[in-house]
Amino acid sequence: MTYVAAVADTVICPILTLDGEKWRQHARDLDEPLTVIEIADPEDKGAA
Repeated sequence: MTYVAAVADTVICPILTLDGEKWRQHARDLDEPLTVIEIADPEDKGAA
């Protein structure tokens, strides 16, 4: 996971994820902050 976060940091692209906290945890190990965008699961019928 940290490798993917490092690549995203290098190419300056946001991480789209269903579990934002997991990625924020890995991003804390990096020097520069990452943009983490948490998206809703399309299969989750309860999501608004």
